[in-house]
Amino acid sequence: MTLQVSRGALIKLGLGIIVTVTCLYFVLSSVKFDELLRELSRIQPSYILAALASLSIGYALRITRWWVMLSACAAQVAWRSCVSPYLASIALNNVLPFRAGDVIRAFAFPAAIGVSRAQSLATLIFERVLDLAFLLGLLTIGLISLPDAVLPAWLQTAIQFVLGATALALIICFAGHSILSRFLNDLAEKSALGRITPLRSLLSFGSMTLDEIGRLSRGGRFLEIIGLSAGIWVFEAGVFASVLYGLGTDVGAAGAALVTGMATIATLAPSSPGYFGPFHLAAFESCKLLFDNTERAAAIAVLSHAMIWLPMTLAGLISLLFIRKRRWIADPDIQTMEHTHD
Repeated sequence: MTLQVSRGALIKLGLGIIVTVTCLYFVLSSVKFDELLRELSRIQPSYILAALASLSIGYALRITRWWVMLSACAAQVAWRSCVSPYLASIALNNVLPFRAGDVIRAFAFPAAIGVSRAQSLATLIFERVLDLAFLLGLLTIGLISLPDAVLPAWLQTAIQFVLGATALALIICFAGHSILSRFLNDLAEKSALGRITPLRSLLSFGSMTLDEIGRLSRGGRFLEIIGLSAGIWVFEAGVFASVLYGLGTDVGAAGAALVTGMATIATLAPSSPGYFGPFHLAAFESCKLLFDNTERAAAIAVLSHAMIWLPMTLAGLISLLFIRKRRWIADPDIQTMEHTHD
């Protein structure tokens, strides 16, 4: 599988690195390094174990949610077959630019587990939309507990953007998918664009993906997906809560929800692989809203990122060993589209 990087992609990577360096500068320039190390050393092993346990349960629920979604798309997949591809995609997101893990999960791994690319992409889009909705919910819970809090201007802008994008995505997923699917299918079948084979395949693939999204947004499976999503973010917040309490900060569930929401939403910003920088700055700023101790806020940002990034990167890279490379290059959707539209 050959990866070609365009000049535009390199420019985006360069901008991401600049964002990372800038964010880390704002965090580290405001703290004393020796006191930061002292705060980091205060974490007790029991809280690290609690964070790891919460992280593990959360990712088990994520894998289960993906499996349920694929089942809702009428894909016959065993739960264990979803484990390695999912964890590997997380690790690749953590170490490669441009969310490469998401691209590989949507377009390379499906053949290894026997699902179509349209089904895999639909589940990826649907889970991202739901995750954004739940993150906004966590952030709202946190901000309600701090009625006098003043968010940084850059974070207010980011939240407004995410809110608008999430609202649009929810409308498409729950109400507009069938209209868009028919529109793309008509373009492929009846318009001049359909005479151009690559465009016809792309339009057909888009229509198929929207049809699969439609399957996810209705029925009992949807309620199961919502329940799993709620559990995922409860345990994700549990990681932050373990770090907060482990460093002697009693901010309650609402405080943990605030840090979880702000730090995770900030990972949407361009940065170097692994979300270094934006994650730390958002976690740092959210902690400063909760208490007046910059070194502890920085320590929480560093530790919470390490607790999420390092274990999942290691688990995902190990998972890559269990994925047979020869099955990545299969292309089940090409045949599907050819049989459907020829």
